Amino acid sequence: MTAQGHSAAIGQTATADSQAAANAVHLVCFLLGDEELAVPVDRVIEVVRGTDLNPIVDNTRYLAGMLPYRTETIPVVDLRQWLNVPPSDVDVVSRVVVVSQGTKLIGLAVDDVTQVLRGDRRFWQEPSGDSPRQRFLAGYYTEDERRIPILECDHLPGI
Repeated sequence: MTAQGHSAAIGQTATADSQAAANAVHLVCFLLGDEELAVPVDRVIEVVRGTDLNPIVDNTRYLAGMLPYRTETIPVVDLRQWLNVPPSDVDVVSRVVVVSQGTKLIGLAVDDVTQVLRGDRRFWQEPSGDSPRQRFLAGYYTEDERRIPILECDHLPGI
């Protein structure tokens, strides 16, 4: 291969790599009961254990408690209550997904974090339908038999 041919092949590979990166979707997937949901990985700060969650008196319906996190205390949303998912047999928050909501941090109480999904944007579908839940979704990731609702962090309950 000539130097020119080699340079062209490298350029084509770089273009293909940049297109793949532009079409990439990265999601943190988690469980609430039997239901799998996700949030975009660029909104996730950290996943922590829920053992330090402090319940609060006179809490709102969606607030699971307050979590000491680094140098501050952040509210933790009870996603089961917020999304009308049946209560768990276990009354302990297993994991808290800490996400950014604008300039604030909030926690999402989840049963378990299952994976960081690396997929293709062509499997992303816009939310549709009349379900009240649709207004809280950024879309769905649909591939093979999976259809994962993706939460829109900016539409989480304000606390």
